[in-house]
Amino acid sequence: MGTKRVGLARTQALIQNLKRELTIGGAKTQHFQPAQPQKQTYVFKWTYGTDTATAAEHNLKNPLGGAMSLPIGFVVTGGWLEVVTAVTSGGSATLEVGTGTTATGADPNGFVTSIGKASLTANSVHPFDGALAHNTTAAGHRVRTTVAPVSITIGTAALTAGKFYVYVEGYQSMG
Repeated sequence: MGTKRVGLARTQALIQNLKRELTIGGAKTQHFQPAQPQKQTYVFKWTYGTDTATAAEHNLKNPLGGAMSLPIGFVVTGGWLEVVTAVTSGGSATLEVGTGTTATGADPNGFVTSIGKASLTANSVHPFDGALAHNTTAAGHRVRTTVAPVSITIGTAALTAGKFYVYVEGYQSMG
């Protein structure tokens, strides 16, 4: 019987095929370029009953409940707030999303400026509109010298129900 070893020429051919551009239907995907920044998405979660719901600023956690921050040198290019379970309150609660007060250049409403509980309905998605996100008035934000926790600021009244995710998109700066 023959050997199961793969020769050098065959290995090189396989690697070349992996490096080529893939075309799948109308979608076009390219391989990652070495030494080039790749788009990344950090996901944070808030759940009533697990996370603090009082009217104040609170750092968000990763979906598994652990502490998480944006790393030094991360350039924020956009993001959104996805509401899974409607957010409710006994009063007229508002929600802001940004970087926590412990971060250099913190902006607690830099991602979402302010949104009322009436807009935070189940299955709704809200794009970033703050000064730290890429939009019509800002080019994005670079996390400078300290890690930046992503925080929410609950205003006016405590929340009484809800679950949402915050998605922060960007890339790691090469500088």
